[in-house]
Amino acid sequence: MGVVERSPKLPILGHVLLLIQENTISLYGSDGDMTLRLDLPVTSTECLGCCVAARRLYEITRTAGEAETLRLQWRQNRLTVSGNGYRYTLATLNDSDFPNILIEHKEGPEVIVHQGVLSTLLERTAFAMAHQDLRFFLNGVFIHSETDTLTAVATDSHRLALATAPLDHQQSDLRAILPRKTVLELRRLLSSKEEEDRVHVQWHEEIISFYTPQWTLQSKTVAGRYPDYKVVLPKETSGQMRLDRQALLTALRRAALVSDEVTAAEFAVADTGELVISAGQNEQFETRLAVQARGQPLQAAYNIRYLTDALAVVEAPEVELAYVEGGLGPLTIHDSTAPTWLGLVMPIRL
Repeated sequence: MGVVERSPKLPILGHVLLLIQENTISLYGSDGDMTLRLDLPVTSTECLGCCVAARRLYEITRTAGEAETLRLQWRQNRLTVSGNGYRYTLATLNDSDFPNILIEHKEGPEVIVHQGVLSTLLERTAFAMAHQDLRFFLNGVFIHSETDTLTAVATDSHRLALATAPLDHQQSDLRAILPRKTVLELRRLLSSKEEEDRVHVQWHEEIISFYTPQWTLQSKTVAGRYPDYKVVLPKETSGQMRLDRQALLTALRRAALVSDEVTAAEFAVADTGELVISAGQNEQFETRLAVQARGQPLQAAYNIRYLTDALAVVEAPEVELAYVEGGLGPLTIHDSTAPTWLGLVMPIRL
């Protein structure tokens, strides 16, 4: 249901296409820009093809128990869905009414990656995507492969998240901007952490497809050229600090209770070597955290939500923060358990 819109562009796009053949049921849903096909095993002695209202079918199946078997019968433009002691009779449309929008990539470049790897890359970067930005190329995640690595990056120009993972071997060069909705749907689909479960990624012009034995997701990509994000990555830093991740998260959430409309928190390193976090004007908050600091002192303000979003994907008990020119430049966030991940937040002028 994540693909089908509540208010579709065309009435038929409010439906799912059901195709049953050779003991497999294929469900197709689309919003016109993205199409999802799910393949599930069934016991069937006949072929079936029809379109049924997506929301209605979703609600019916959601109320069924996990071990419950549903029976489908299609007669005279009616689909009967039967369960344990109940039966629904639903109106249908012809399967030919559903647009043929899945494009088969017979030839073209391909990247094969473990589902868990792609899921982790998107999870660690998606929070930095822009939302309804006029610079449409920022409203998504940019993925690209170089030699034997796959990189995902997202930015809204105020923050950035970057993650890289190795590929099994050198593969085709992939460069695509995945729309926000496609990223969210992929995160729901990429649930497998098994080593042998992989996803095949193919692309041609402005269409990108993700294939597994259980599902296929095809989407338009965001047109345009993604900005050169590497120019904002600091080549060197003037100071670093290491501190407890959970303590920092708790302090930032407390600071958010009294912060102003820009949700800013001020950071400063005291003479005692503690990190002082303060927020608010009429109502104020201040706390001190123990840190291991070195280099130039820090004096800067940052968006609280941007920091908490980045810290939420850090898995190490301690987080390392690095800054440039005492806080005049970007603050970078590092996770010792994921050295190929980087979070970046620009300071705020108060």
